[in-house]
Amino acid sequence: MKTYFNETINTIESLRRENEGFLLSFNGEDTENVRFSQGKVRQPSNQYQAEIALTWIDGQRQAKADVALTMDHEEDKELLSSLIENLRQSISVSPEYTLFDYNREPVSTCRDVEKSFNESTKIVSDIVRSSKEYDLVGLLVMGQQYIGFANHLGQINWAAYDDFTFSWSIFITADKAAKGSYSGDVWSLDAFQVKLQDSARDAEIMKRDAITLEPGEYRVYLSPAAVDHLTWFFDCGYGAVRNKSSLLQKLHDGEESLSPLLTVNENFDIGMRPDFNDSGFIAKSRTVINQGKTVSLFVSPTTGAEFDVEHNGAGPSEYFESLEIEPGDLAKDDVLTKLGTGIYINNLHYLNPSDRASARITGMTRFACFWVENGEIIAPINVMRFDDTLYRLFGSELEALTQESEPFAIPWQLNQRPRGGYKSPGALVKSMRFTL
Repeated sequence: MKTYFNETINTIESLRRENEGFLLSFNGEDTENVRFSQGKVRQPSNQYQAEIALTWIDGQRQAKADVALTMDHEEDKELLSSLIENLRQSISVSPEYTLFDYNREPVSTCRDVEKSFNESTKIVSDIVRSSKEYDLVGLLVMGQQYIGFANHLGQINWAAYDDFTFSWSIFITADKAAKGSYSGDVWSLDAFQVKLQDSARDAEIMKRDAITLEPGEYRVYLSPAAVDHLTWFFDCGYGAVRNKSSLLQKLHDGEESLSPLLTVNENFDIGMRPDFNDSGFIAKSRTVINQGKTVSLFVSPTTGAEFDVEHNGAGPSEYFESLEIEPGDLAKDDVLTKLGTGIYINNLHYLNPSDRASARITGMTRFACFWVENGEIIAPINVMRFDDTLYRLFGSELEALTQESEPFAIPWQLNQRPRGGYKSPGALVKSMRFTL
């Protein structure tokens, strides 16, 4: 794939005129997808593909297009020739865009995977043998991913990854299920079986009669997966802050703060995402929220030009690409004891802002969520709706974070395997508000 990426660069360069420039983003994959049902393989498939996003430049005018490559050099040469002519025509009738910017100081980087430590036949065999006692459905996504960037100034960036994500549910009856997931770079049967046994334990508890709790405030434990869902609303973009539209506006303006226990980083070292973007700028790992207070924001080149401030290589969305919440000191084995009496929340879904000005989020409990008394799981609970602010959940009511964190990849997409993700610990919260 890397060879084909370099051939694509050479083809584009051969078609470029002296006064023109280009930005090339390359996304390729050699992915195996395996669907499971009732603990058996039901649908294996493979995706070997690559697509590019090509921005053609003439001064401050530019045009962009995305195209899937055929992986045949001669065919793609014709495809690129036609694409570039279309982009030239678009540029000829386009106005100048004064906020357009890209890296004019080339910095080339390379991250290669020398050897795959994951054998699909072994992983599939491990899953089948380990789950034969359960009504398990799941999706295994594994293999290589390739992300590249190049421009007319000679900058070339390349990042290759080889990892896996297996997400599953153990079904009990009707809409009752216990969900689990396992992601990583190197498959470990022991690590997988620990997580599978956790799901199996939850599934057994789900067989008990569910109880209905009254609306109100409850002491809760949020699993790493539940915390992960809430971090989707950590809005730390400079443009949104300047436009007074950030969900965490009051935090960034200094009117509110989060817990001193909470430190949130953009950490490219955890391997979720490369540090270069579609404009060729290199972003650095940084602390964004330190002990509950904002210490930096994401500033894209466009936003930097708009507000005349220095950008820090952030992408156009000005959002986390590789979020990491630093863990705390709560041991996993002590979670139930420290929770005492309250709700153990494994998963959340249907999350949406209910009041942006106060960073209030609403959503539903999902899958295996339990009522706990005196450190002992009593019964599953029927679905509840919460409505609470990030300033409470990660601020005044945050009591502890777990020592263990879990990685979560961006959810699988139908047309292409995405890249990026989050790493979160679990959270013990003194009070969470439920409305239904």
